[in-house]
Amino acid sequence: MKLVECKHCGWVHFPVSRTYAEDQVAQFNAYYDTLSKKKQQENYGGRGASIASYEHCFSCNKPADMVLTKRHMMGHTIQPIIWNEEV
Repeated sequence: MKLVECKHCGWVHFPVSRTYAEDQVAQFNAYYDTLSKKKQQENYGGRGASIASYEHCFSCNKPADMVLTKRHMMGHTIQPIIWNEEV
């Protein structure tokens, strides 16, 4: 799997297409809408998913400005980010 890192802070993400991200948001929000308001609040802070979470670095919250990296992230949690370059 190719990985990308933020040019600002070095946080590593795995790249996804906008289509993939939109599909994931739609799937989660369909599930989220089946929950009671109480469960929505308890489990997810009362907020559904948003495409915005795929457009900014998870660490520094700056807009996605990524480069391919050769770093290996075995044992680390990484987040998806929309990246339109060929990977």
